[in-house]
Amino acid sequence: MNYKLNAVGDDGIDWDKHWQEHSSDSDFHDVKAFDYFRNLLPENFDVLDLGCGSCKWYPAFKKAGARRYVGVDFSPVAVSLAKKKFHDVEVYLMKAEDINFHEEFDLVFTHTFLQHTKLKTKRKLIPRIWKALKPSGIFVIQEKCDVKTETTFTREGWIDFIVPYGFIYITSTPESDPRNGFVFKKVIK
Repeated sequence: MNYKLNAVGDDGIDWDKHWQEHSSDSDFHDVKAFDYFRNLLPENFDVLDLGCGSCKWYPAFKKAGARRYVGVDFSPVAVSLAKKKFHDVEVYLMKAEDINFHEEFDLVFTHTFLQHTKLKTKRKLIPRIWKALKPSGIFVIQEKCDVKTETTFTREGWIDFIVPYGFIYITSTPESDPRNGFVFKKVIK
């Protein structure tokens, strides 16, 4: 797929510029970041990281036992940074809502990605996430939830939005936890 050099998202943010300014940000290496859902995954799991940016979560997922890590981002700058940092990373330059995987992943993960997408984009993406997950797969989001805006929901709002797409809500981080993580499991229809 061909995307404009200028990757402006639903939220109006120029993500190429963002990643140019944040190219030296630290990567995540601490698997404790996954403590609230790690026990729901098999020993060697396959993960799809949507809105992966420069694949900052890649090192932590590898340490946690990821057999396969796939990143998807629509910023050419972010994808280029990821490939320079991690020569073995599998990362695709594409819009998340264009993914077309079929039961390939034990986990689909988003970190502060959905909060930057409009409702129309979310409605197109969530069924594709369901399709990408293996029958026992989980969907984990870490999203802003302290206020309801055009692109964000409250804690209850995230749950209410995702469940109707074929997921059951499993757990979340405590309200005081800044990760704002939510775990959903794919329901086989």
